Amino acid sequence: MPAAESKGLSNGFVDLRSDTYNLPTHNMLDRLRSTVESPREGGPQAYTKDLEQAVAELTGKEAAVFLPTCSAANLLAVMALARPAENVVVDADSHIRWMEANSAAVTGGAQLVPVPRAGSIVDAAAVAEFAERASLFGLPPLGLICVENTHNNAGGLVVSRSDMQGISSLALEYGARIHVDGARIFNAAARLGVEVSDLCVLATTVSLSLNKSLGAPYGAALAGPQDVISKVRSLQGQLGIASIHQEGLLAAMALEALENNRGRPHLDNGGARELARLLTRYFESELAVPAPETNIILFDILVDLTAVRFCGQLAARGVLAKPRSARSIRLVVNRESRQHDLEQVIEAFAGVLGR
Repeated sequence: MPAAESKGLSNGFVDLRSDTYNLPTHNMLDRLRSTVESPREGGPQAYTKDLEQAVAELTGKEAAVFLPTCSAANLLAVMALARPAENVVVDADSHIRWMEANSAAVTGGAQLVPVPRAGSIVDAAAVAEFAERASLFGLPPLGLICVENTHNNAGGLVVSRSDMQGISSLALEYGARIHVDGARIFNAAARLGVEVSDLCVLATTVSLSLNKSLGAPYGAALAGPQDVISKVRSLQGQLGIASIHQEGLLAAMALEALENNRGRPHLDNGGARELARLLTRYFESELAVPAPETNIILFDILVDLTAVRFCGQLAARGVLAKPRSARSIRLVVNRESRQHDLEQVIEAFAGVLGR
């Protein structure tokens, strides 16, 4: 399989396709080794409990559950918070709508209602209009509003607490709950200079990745009220993840990441800003590169090359990127890619653009 299409390790390449490909650090491996060689009372499962408690405290929620991915966490949140056939409002460009295989509808029985985005968050006026029309025509009520922070398909835009105020007021008015897909919420908090809990306080539930921003090799979590998390635990079996064997070993590495890697998102955000600055400086007439808010750069190609061909030619020069549409490409700065000289990336772009 060509390097540009493969997933996982990419030795010899600067991998800017995703921030999910980070390798475990020596400290994570040391934590794993100590878990095996110096067992705690309660066994490795004790690390799962410690991790869940740490996530609950970090987000300011009553409880949390350790899960394989944020996609699983988002689905379980929908299943726990929205009754079957109830309407779930999502941003039309959201990860839940485009990248989770309609699981909310197929498995959760929820009706996803896409609405326009205003900046980085669902447009409050559009949500209110839908809720009023649903009431007028006797449709199932608005049960849940989903927000994505940071917003993947919008190039890593950040949702602040003030952005959430209007949506929170709407949710209260219509008796709905709020779920935040916070796969990259650590990047959002780093950008805003606030605690993660500040971005969770107006949400009923929050999912977060322990892999992307923090670099753990595996895992996500869902945090929320105790009764909701208890319901999530009872629903896990329907997804085949009620029992993840040896998950305490994975939780130990994730706990190491949570405790010691919280400064990494700030570095990733800064690396993306510097890369975007260099791309604009050298290729302003060939590429339209907006200044990123966090660690995602989403840029348009202004020359006669499709995104697929552009990424293929970058890969031939040692840089991996991901097409996002016919003429746009996504770059994601992460711990592994920051270890490379950015000049290597600039030289690859120069080669593709015939410089």
